[in-house]
Amino acid sequence: MLKVVGVNIPVEVEADKGPITVNPGDYLIGDINGVIVLPKELAEKALPLMAKQVEADSKMAVEIQKGMTFTEASKRFRL
Repeated sequence: MLKVVGVNIPVEVEADKGPITVNPGDYLIGDINGVIVLPKELAEKALPLMAKQVEADSKMAVEIQKGMTFTEASKRFRL
């Protein structure tokens, strides 16, 4: 059974390196490797960094489809 005890309040989550607080408005981003919390006040600074990563991933995908290994593509486009 689940009981709601609050709305729009910070939530503390236990993580490997200690507790992390997730605040209302923060972004949660997850994939097969785990989940990260992007504080809302850092989102604008993170967007340009993510754009570069998306561009690198797109280039990697093209080369992998042509036969390049993931490791080779990572070295070429993510460094």
